[in-house]
Amino acid sequence: VDAVLAPRQFAFRNLEINDDVIERAKKITLGLSADSQQVDLVVSQWLAENQEVGFLFQVHPTEKNEFLPLGLKLKVMLESDSEEVEAQEADSWIQIALTELPGKLVTVQIYLNDESVTEEFVA
Repeated sequence: VDAVLAPRQFAFRNLEINDDVIERAKKITLGLSADSQQVDLVVSQWLAENQEVGFLFQVHPTEKNEFLPLGLKLKVMLESDSEEVEAQEADSWIQIALTELPGKLVTVQIYLNDESVTEEFVA
């Protein structure tokens, strides 16, 4: 996570969960043209109550940008439900937290205008 997020970005995170958290980060590129946008997807996973798996999905701007692109959307889809958030003006990150039963598929979509990237995780 530290290798992807600059210290300034990492400081904005607000995780208040136990120490048994697995965190991973990935650079995401939306679009192939010269005006493509890059953001960082940070995924935190932990064992939650009732034997469920907790997830926190965050999208941060890359170190060369202070804010996320206006209108960037993060959507998390479970087998039974979905949740979506959209970056507003001057958002330095957006996030969705949820829990799911082990073994269930969790799909994450990041999109801006007509460009999107989809990542899948197993709870």
